[in-house]
Amino acid sequence: AFIIVLLNERDGLSQGEIAFALRKDKSSITRMIVSLENKGLMHRITSSYDRRYFKVSLTDKGKSLVTNVIPCISGTIDVLETGFSLEEMNELRRLLIKMRDNMKK
Repeated sequence: AFIIVLLNERDGLSQGEIAFALRKDKSSITRMIVSLENKGLMHRITSSYDRRYFKVSLTDKGKSLVTNVIPCISGTIDVLETGFSLEEMNELRRLLIKMRDNMKK
């Protein structure tokens, strides 16, 4: 789901750019792209300069999904963050990233 939101904000990213932004390895991103492409939510556009390089874009179906899902996600996040200071939210993010990184070891 995060890949769809990312492409909604910054359409036409490469696989490497998506992997970097989401802090995932390229093989995981490839699997996600193929799955979402099979569902008709995104498509790959091969570079005319280098056939190994492609950009990923949302289809109309993918854009429609984002339009319907983002308000729901935003509302849920607002509820979850209620009562936390900015400092507490930053600390929570830092700790969650640390936990995620520990699981990768």
